[in-house]
Amino acid sequence: MKLWLILSYGPQVTNVVVTSSFASVLDTTPNLVHKSDTWNPITWDQVDNELVAYIASKKYAEKAARDFIMENNVNFKLATVNPPYVLGPQLFDFAVKENLNASNAWLLQNLKIDKTLTTPLDQELFLAIHVDDVAEFHVLPLENKKLEDARMFIVGGPIVAQSILNVVNKEFPEVQGKVAKGKPDSADELLKLAPKYDISDIVEKADGYKFIPIEQCITDVLGQYFEHFPLK
Repeated sequence: MKLWLILSYGPQVTNVVVTSSFASVLDTTPNLVHKSDTWNPITWDQVDNELVAYIASKKYAEKAARDFIMENNVNFKLATVNPPYVLGPQLFDFAVKENLNASNAWLLQNLKIDKTLTTPLDQELFLAIHVDDVAEFHVLPLENKKLEDARMFIVGGPIVAQSILNVVNKEFPEVQGKVAKGKPDSADELLKLAPKYDISDIVEKADGYKFIPIEQCITDVLGQYFEHFPLK
């Protein structure tokens, strides 16, 4: 991140928005409520695998940017966007490929489990957000002074494999019989186990911003995908 170049050669720059990640917020302390001022507690000496290294790197990269602002007489404001799993369709239909990017591919992977499955799923829980909301929060700090130096931890909602199956079976009748139903009634209880969060401060600064529902994240991705690659 070449913030020093802006400081040295870009006196006309007034705002910088950096894409960070929920990884720099994530704290696995039980029942902890994640907020915009929550930082993941991992330190470099705790890194023992690639995933932990990734999580630590996100925190240290964001801290480096914020430390630069505090330590230098900059003439610009810096905001960060800290989204969790980002889901959403491709901007152009020609960009739709059979192999999706990692976040969207997770949706598809859950449609390939044993379609006779009727027992509760042993499944990962995530927080997620629509790509359109993430894009919007890269623009808002340029327009809204309340966000110009904010740490914008944003979330559309929690998501779990069972909720994906529920949405797909409800919204895409053409896949009936091709996708597992799992145990539909278990979704609500499973979602309660997702990481807790409170983004009310950012919503207030963003003048009551309404996030796209998780259900639409799922239908936007898979609806576009099924048009090009119908389930067999």
